[in-house]
Amino acid sequence: MKKLLLIAVLAGLSFTTQARKVMFQVNMTGQTVSANGVHLVGNFNDINYDQTPENSTLINWDPTAYAMTDPNSDGIYTYIMDMAGDLPYEYKFVNGNAWGTEETVPGIANVGGGNSNRFSWVNTGTDTLALPAYSFGGSAPAGMKLVIFQVDMSKVSAVSANGVHVAGGFQGWNPAGSKMLNYNGNGAFGGFIYKYSAYMAASTGSEYKFVNDNGWGGAESVPSACNVGGNRNFPGTTKDTVIARVCFNSCDACPANPLPIYNVTFRVDMTTACGQDSVDVAGGAINGWAGGTWLTPISAGSKIYSVTVALDSGEIEYKFRKHLNGFVVWEGVANRKHVLTSDTTFNLVCFNQDSLCAPAVAPADVHFIVDLSNEVPNANGDIFIMGNFTLPNWQDGAIRLTAVAGQIGWYETTINMCEPSFAFVFANGPVSSNANVESFPNSADRGCVVDNGVGGFNRVFTRLDGAAKTIAYTFNTCNVLTGIDNSKLEATSINMFPNPSNESTTISFNDNAAKHIVTVSDVTGRVVAKYNSSENSINVNTQNLNAGVYFVSIQNERNESASLKLMVR
Repeated sequence: MKKLLLIAVLAGLSFTTQARKVMFQVNMTGQTVSANGVHLVGNFNDINYDQTPENSTLINWDPTAYAMTDPNSDGIYTYIMDMAGDLPYEYKFVNGNAWGTEETVPGIANVGGGNSNRFSWVNTGTDTLALPAYSFGGSAPAGMKLVIFQVDMSKVSAVSANGVHVAGGFQGWNPAGSKMLNYNGNGAFGGFIYKYSAYMAASTGSEYKFVNDNGWGGAESVPSACNVGGNRNFPGTTKDTVIARVCFNSCDACPANPLPIYNVTFRVDMTTACGQDSVDVAGGAINGWAGGTWLTPISAGSKIYSVTVALDSGEIEYKFRKHLNGFVVWEGVANRKHVLTSDTTFNLVCFNQDSLCAPAVAPADVHFIVDLSNEVPNANGDIFIMGNFTLPNWQDGAIRLTAVAGQIGWYETTINMCEPSFAFVFANGPVSSNANVESFPNSADRGCVVDNGVGGFNRVFTRLDGAAKTIAYTFNTCNVLTGIDNSKLEATSINMFPNPSNESTTISFNDNAAKHIVTVSDVTGRVVAKYNSSENSINVNTQNLNAGVYFVSIQNERNESASLKLMVR
């Protein structure tokens, strides 16, 4: 049985003292502001009332001490003070300068347990921390609602020293950005229930998940019964909401009794994995996605690796990883999942595939193309492909693409691929920012991707033979670029200028072919012009074409083809 670790901060424990400027804000719109002004009160001097001040120059609960001002005359009153960081502060606003004129904080928004104060966690930092501009006596800033996330950590083996966080669309999927706290009031922490207060626009919802750490390695595995795209989902409401408490890694509240333990055997075939020094398995319920649960060959020289571990009942989510030359290579498939109800030996699967290994294939060139003509390509030409086929993987091994000659908005690269199955995505901009990576925002257009387990998606591809391949997509979609295969004309063999065109464009050929058929189609597929040429070039009249995008297909007598995009102004 797993040992439970209770993270508690007792009232007498000393706190850190790194200072940070904090801006308190209150919205007095709709209130009759007292002639005595608006004030701020709180436990700013001695947070846990142990007679040892955390902020020796500040004052506890004095309704006259901190007069707030409205410098912009917009109804938002503010006060900035220097405060020790990594501390919980309780406070409220006073419409006047005496007790009896303080706000009544709604129950959903206060600390609770008979303590009716607001509460904020002040972390360390060099910038000014601006707390929300709450409506006086309200639960949230004007026009927004309060959403409280809560998770029960009582069934995890250990709460991370880096804390518990919630990450989701509402905060930009930052695993370190929204720290949850098991705060009990009066400066004290304790227990397994962690909470976080978020503020969202009315009716707005969000996908999210809990993280037992401050990085994605500590993300929970949300069971299939309650996940949406691999995450939890808050569908949204116009009202303040406390989301029902759930057990970490579960759809339900934590059971009172210990969870049953089962012996689970993981097996993976590394025959087609292009080499490995070692193999492990990583998963939320297994090792907090940190890996380190090592598999070993079932016999000397075998490519089949296995390990048996004892795990709690319920759904587990995991992936295999290979270690090669000091680098870690994750599988590109969607997270593997299974509900444990008894001792289990999993079916043998191929590394990076959802089935048995197909026959090994020889390394071959894979030509990647991405169409960014519906986007604004990065001005510095920072267009990348990244995946689990490089050492190191993903962002650290991203490969820059180059513009396709004569094809507006298209970018390409060719990679000699050893792996038969691989995962990848394109990025329009520096890969250091997730905002530049394909996100497939249209949920109806995700048939070519798998959930990557951390709020995004991966494209996947399996080579079934050793022939060269071309993989071409429109950025952020599953739209396959047509007319592109391994018998295509080389980009340097075709030139189309000018593009965009006002009255005409000239297409020149340098493929040493005697004849070419050129077809011009609009975006609906309707052919608007067709040419047969025995010359080295043709002139395409665009004067009578409506402004927009057209597709130009070219085929020579050797059945080599090319597809270009023409812009008409």
